[in-house]
Amino acid sequence: MGSLPKDRRFNLFDPSGNRLIFLPSTPGPAKKMKPKPTTPLARTIVSAKLGVYGKQDPKASAEYLDEALVKAESEPASMRFRAYVLRTEIAELLQDTESFNKYVRLAQEVEVEEADWLDLTEEFGRLRELEAVLEKS
Repeated sequence: MGSLPKDRRFNLFDPSGNRLIFLPSTPGPAKKMKPKPTTPLARTIVSAKLGVYGKQDPKASAEYLDEALVKAESEPASMRFRAYVLRTEIAELLQDTESFNKYVRLAQEVEVEEADWLDLTEEFGRLRELEAVLEKS
């Protein structure tokens, strides 16, 4: 698995070792403030993102997210979709082909309600990028 063609994130380290993460912004109206995560899986997703992109520890984040996903059957479909896409990203970083294939498939199988599509725009785009990586391998 290689780098993703549309992945425009990058890191910059200053001489003191501080890490800055740059993410692309999406044009359009200002985003509403997202409410604090209220479900166990939502909190896990926030922690896993911090672990992957802030602490550079994708392996620990993968384990943490895997543990939460085992108990996630009662979580909303939109939250499970978010978790599967994030877990696929982590698998790509770890070059874990088996998990990558598994979580792409699980994300594709989630039936997200139409009302949640707008909130999941970033995740849908990211899934398309990950599917392209899968097709190339």
